[in-house]
Amino acid sequence: MFADATFAIDIPCTWKTFKKQTHEISQQTIPIAVDTKETQDPRLETIDVQTDPIPKPESISNVDELLLGQFCKSVERLVSRQLIQNCQSVAFQNYTLQEEEKEQTKLLYKLKSPFETPVACLDVSSSGLTIVCGLGYLDHDGFCHHEGKLLAFHTFVRDFDPNTPSVLETSCCVSSIRAHPSTSVFAVGLFNGTIMLVNMIDLTVLHVSSGSLNAPTEPITQLVWDHDKIVSVSRDGNVCLWNQKLVLERMGSVQSNHVHRHLRLSNKQAPLGITCCALLPFHQLVIGTETGYLLRLSLDQLQPVDKDMIALNLVTLSYHG
Repeated sequence: MFADATFAIDIPCTWKTFKKQTHEISQQTIPIAVDTKETQDPRLETIDVQTDPIPKPESISNVDELLLGQFCKSVERLVSRQLIQNCQSVAFQNYTLQEEEKEQTKLLYKLKSPFETPVACLDVSSSGLTIVCGLGYLDHDGFCHHEGKLLAFHTFVRDFDPNTPSVLETSCCVSSIRAHPSTSVFAVGLFNGTIMLVNMIDLTVLHVSSGSLNAPTEPITQLVWDHDKIVSVSRDGNVCLWNQKLVLERMGSVQSNHVHRHLRLSNKQAPLGITCCALLPFHQLVIGTETGYLLRLSLDQLQPVDKDMIALNLVTLSYHG
């Protein structure tokens, strides 16, 4: 049993005799493994922008072409009158460019022809990087005995020299050039009525129009691409439709008696020399003539060349300044 002690208890102290043991080390843990890489995620994702996407315009699929054509005809007189007023306006006659506008205009190159023959026509490729010039004389007393040339300035090459273009010789003077809307092919019209398709990258002649009975014999004054087909006009009054291999498919002739009666300068039937043209929607063509007429034609009235040619009136609208 436990009981209270009546005597003193002596417990000796031992901390003064205790000897400490220590060791000096730099670290007591395993070194941490570290590895540096460009990416540790095998998934790749490319994002163009981080802003909200621009909504695409809705395409119009249900279009009443007949109703649209009727509307265009109804407003044609008003639009033509306004365009004529704009052409005759002198609002900007004495206008001078401001300093800010002058700074935006920069001269990049001065293209120079190494030949003395004048430049008769030119056009630019669909990419805007190739400029093609046609050399030829506009006035001839008779047949053309000159040698025409096509000059191609390829501005996209690294060592481009504006004084040394690529040259392709032609059988006579070049009278018109028109670039394809999406390729490097150019349609070239010559003074003798010949049409050529040329790849201006390597100056390769792809096709040449055949001298058929109905083919034009006068200078080709202008060419227009209608998708993969070509519309040509010439000084003999012919309007021709060619396929992509320059085979004549359809044609028609514009005569003086096709002009509306109140605008005729003469009642005699004679071809009207065509100087220029522009393609319109709904298979229509606007032409300018040597006698000052501005005529709108319907390309649907062109006749196939493999059938008996019927002189149809192509003119749907006449104007004379």
